[in-house]
Amino acid sequence: MKGNQTADDAVGHLFGERLEADVAPLLAAAHELKTPLAVIAYLAAALRDPSQALSDSERQTYLERISLSTERMSRLVEGFTQAYRLGSDHNQLSLLGLEPVNVMVVCEEVAHELQPLARQLDQTLIVHSRARSPLAVANRQLLTSVLMNLLDNAIKHNPPRSVVNLQVMTHGRHVRSSIQDNGAEISRHDLLRLRGRFGKELQPLSGRSHSSGLGLYIAAQLSRAMGGQLGAICHHKVGATFFADLERSAQLSLV
Repeated sequence: MKGNQTADDAVGHLFGERLEADVAPLLAAAHELKTPLAVIAYLAAALRDPSQALSDSERQTYLERISLSTERMSRLVEGFTQAYRLGSDHNQLSLLGLEPVNVMVVCEEVAHELQPLARQLDQTLIVHSRARSPLAVANRQLLTSVLMNLLDNAIKHNPPRSVVNLQVMTHGRHVRSSIQDNGAEISRHDLLRLRGRFGKELQPLSGRSHSSGLGLYIAAQLSRAMGGQLGAICHHKVGATFFADLERSAQLSLV
């Protein structure tokens, strides 16, 4: 050992290195949970306050917003737990069940689930469906979490009275599910930093307020667990498209 370093110092140093590797995603999760928790606390206080003469319609709106915030926290915690478990236990990967999945069906289900949140924020979700969607080799539960995180991110950074586009297409040997928003422009520097670093570290996006990068981190971890990858395309002046590429299945879809 160097100098007067003790065994306890050495253990503490090693523990510190491990903690430093894990603490960033945990802090980001805490950051992401702060906003919905604050919304719930504010609305619950308003509902309990006898001095506020709320109409039945207003009460219903407040309850719906509490429900949406609760669901958002649940999605975040579930996705983070899945990503952490798969990243820390390689045995989990070998047990992961992959099968042909109709990505368009999953995309439509995710859009339907997040439709109330989009309406609350005055946004429109458009799913560009196709007659026969290609199948991807995936785990349906993990794919749902990937799309949930990408769509939640898009809605969160999209301005009011704008559109989020969801599309599934064949891209070479892969099936690409993409989500395009109209949020703040992502700089070329951010895009270059994103490429090749998805899922390896948190990557907050400059220009997009309150971005911790946790949603992209989770989506990238889960995509890689299925043998796929996450990517991004920046558009001129406004908006970006985030996509997940998964291996195309040889099985044909009958839907």
